Amino acid sequence: MTPSRRSSGNLGFGFIVIVLGVLFLLDEFRILYFGEVASMWWPLILVFVGMVKFGGQERASGLIFIALGVAFLLANAGYFYWRDIFRLWPLLLILLGFSIAFGGSGRAGFRSREVTENEFSVRSIFSGVERRMSSRNLAGGEIMVLFGGADVDLSRSTPAKNCHIRVSVIFGGAEIRVPEDWQVIITGTPILGGISDTTRQNDSGPVVKIYCSAIFGGIDLRN
Repeated sequence: MTPSRRSSGNLGFGFIVIVLGVLFLLDEFRILYFGEVASMWWPLILVFVGMVKFGGQERASGLIFIALGVAFLLANAGYFYWRDIFRLWPLLLILLGFSIAFGGSGRAGFRSREVTENEFSVRSIFSGVERRMSSRNLAGGEIMVLFGGADVDLSRSTPAKNCHIRVSVIFGGAEIRVPEDWQVIITGTPILGGISDTTRQNDSGPVVKIYCSAIFGGIDLRN
């Protein structure tokens, strides 16, 4: 990220923090009852984040954020009780399923296609899978885990230009090993899960983009 982008990002975020501080200060002195408004409409933040993600390369997490925001808004409006929100957790699986089946990874994401010697597809459902990929021109791949685990070794592969890898984990885990000379770019937001990246930061190696979705699971990327 360039210094100008960092400074503009810090400026925007700092301005938002200042505005929130002023609004809460006015609320403390009973000049503006911002606390009541915020307690009612704060789920709009989730909806906004979801719309941004859905318009980018993270459609799965975008749909989930939008659904959660709408659910919390309905609960705040009194259409159902708070405890009922947690009974809607299977909707996360439904939304992720639709995203995987029809949404792809966004404009630049990896989409399902015929698997060749330079592509891979790993699916683990109620089981464990180990896969080693050795390719001199790795075009991309996908890893899908449902109530299982996947161990994928790409340490002997060389990526092609515009190499994209998509990883979706639900109630499970995926471990991916890549060479030290890869420049890895990860996008994705875990939902009640985790994404761990312990790879070396290499700014001169070939670029590989990895799109991650983790719900009640974990994705571990390492050298």
